[in-house]
Amino acid sequence: MELPSLDPSRTPETLLGDILTYIEDAEKIVTARQTLSLAGLDATVDALCTRILTLVPEDAKEYAPELDHLMQRLTELQNRMVALQDELATTINSLGTRSKAARAYINPTEE
Repeated sequence: MELPSLDPSRTPETLLGDILTYIEDAEKIVTARQTLSLAGLDATVDALCTRILTLVPEDAKEYAPELDHLMQRLTELQNRMVALQDELATTINSLGTRSKAARAYINPTEE
């Protein structure tokens, strides 16, 4: 499943919404254990931060709660991806152990 591309030239409000939607879609893909590419996410988040930094401090402060929420969601997605990666590594390692155990019980004359 492919995520939609993000357009870093949009307004900060639109970028926030786009990134949150992107994260929600990515979470669905991860939950379904499908292959996920996060291409473009880093550039869009960087564009959002750059655009907010160009605002006067009073205006930029208005985005603090949204940015905190965005960081929380990104961290949750990262944690979910790491947990699934660890689960996959454990599964792969246990398959190796099972194969070794199965070979130990094979009659040498049957090989």
